[in-house]
Amino acid sequence: MHVEFTLTSACPMLCRYCPQDKYIRAYAQRPGPRATSLEDYKTMLSHIDHLTENIDFSGYTEPLVNPFWYSIFQHTIEQGYFLTLYSTLYQATMEDIEKLTSLDIGKIYIHLTNHKPDMSINRYLITRSKARHLDLTFVYFEEDGMNIGPQFSDQISCDKWTVHSRAGNVDVNPRYIRGSVLCCEERYMCNIVLPNGDVHICCMDFPLQYMIGIRVSPLSRQKSGLYLVHG
Repeated sequence: MHVEFTLTSACPMLCRYCPQDKYIRAYAQRPGPRATSLEDYKTMLSHIDHLTENIDFSGYTEPLVNPFWYSIFQHTIEQGYFLTLYSTLYQATMEDIEKLTSLDIGKIYIHLTNHKPDMSINRYLITRSKARHLDLTFVYFEEDGMNIGPQFSDQISCDKWTVHSRAGNVDVNPRYIRGSVLCCEERYMCNIVLPNGDVHICCMDFPLQYMIGIRVSPLSRQKSGLYLVHG
């Protein structure tokens, strides 16, 4: 069972295969912080269902944009969770890579994009990850990062992913599926927690239409904290 955290109210990448504009507009209507603080995150995590073993960081935005990402990741691991990170390494420095790879992260997915890629950062991450025996995979799309992925395929696992409509939020050629529709990653019970503590059904709900858990306001002052609902 997974729970996924979105750590900010907007992503600066604005990738064209991501309906970020819908998330930004929807979250702007919500009360609460624009980024998850360490104090609030600790409160949220303490109220996660005991059956949850995996904590993912991606959701709707780039995790490393949050200024407290290192402390948040560190606390997650200290609490015994398997941590999965999805990142573009947006504006990451060599120091950031050293901090990131010093943690016992369970799985790291790096999205290769055409948006001002820094090859030296990617190479340093590969070197550090191999030295620390971290599970690292580079991913790219045919629409973005296609020319970057092959440059690293002899050094690290590089997977090509397919852009889909993200539950109808991105205009792509429709693909018709017969029968039941399941999560493509089979991440059952994978709710998304926003910076203000609201909980949404899954990582495709960019317009924030399907809230299944509510925050207690103000979040950081309430011991009852976050209500996380699975179902």
